[in-house]
Amino acid sequence: MKSKRVRRLAFLAQSHLFGGAPAPEALPRLVFTVTNGRSGSGYLHALFERIDGVQAEHEPSPRFDALMRDVQFAPDLAARFWRAIKLPAISKVQQPVYAETSHLFCKGFVEPLIALGAPFDIVVLRRDKRAIARSLWRNGSVPGRSKRGQQFFLDPDLEVAVALPEWRELSDYQLCYWHVLETEARQRHYAEMVSQTGGRVVDTSVETLNDLQEVRRVLSALDIPLNAPSERRLAELVGERVNHRDHVAGPTAEDPALDQEEQAVLERITQHAAS
Repeated sequence: MKSKRVRRLAFLAQSHLFGGAPAPEALPRLVFTVTNGRSGSGYLHALFERIDGVQAEHEPSPRFDALMRDVQFAPDLAARFWRAIKLPAISKVQQPVYAETSHLFCKGFVEPLIALGAPFDIVVLRRDKRAIARSLWRNGSVPGRSKRGQQFFLDPDLEVAVALPEWRELSDYQLCYWHVLETEARQRHYAEMVSQTGGRVVDTSVETLNDLQEVRRVLSALDIPLNAPSERRLAELVGERVNHRDHVAGPTAEDPALDQEEQAVLERITQHAAS
């Protein structure tokens, strides 16, 4: 497998080559996810994977993370990535629906896809805020601080929706909690933006997707047909854990210290917004 650095250099080179995005009619119907990492995107992918007529991907090549940091400083690079690399790859899909659940999509790649005129739908996937923040922290994915946090997540020095001044003073957990708030702001923003383009927007959570009736509702809202074999495969999966990386030592969800840390983050954000 190519290293991230090699992929990045290859994508940068390809993005500068002459190439245009396929016409919208040459693409399958596109469904992306606006969510935070550690929010159940792997489970959503597993659900899509069991549906006939859907090409389900989680973090496929060409991967968003290879250029995620670059597009924060050069937004036009994301458009070139879509035109020369990502959409040509997706155009080869043989299924009528392409569903990708990568949480990197909402980190610099949404507006450029809209600007290209390629229609798409989104699933706004939620999870309890503290559950996400604890999972990020316990997984070593600290935004702006750890290696994983810098590779896959945003940090407050970038162009963000939720400004967080003097963030280097904060604890690892507080940075993870801030990232959840940042993602929720992006979910609201992109839900409105995609709706205005005529795209479908479906709001759900990993907790409610443990009910087959909610899975049916989401698919119906996305206008994805569900036949009997697909429904049987879904019934075998619904409620099953597909990502086990949360099972490491760390604070419990009821730890009073987390209340204080979260409140300090909220107060800092509120004070800055009011100043």
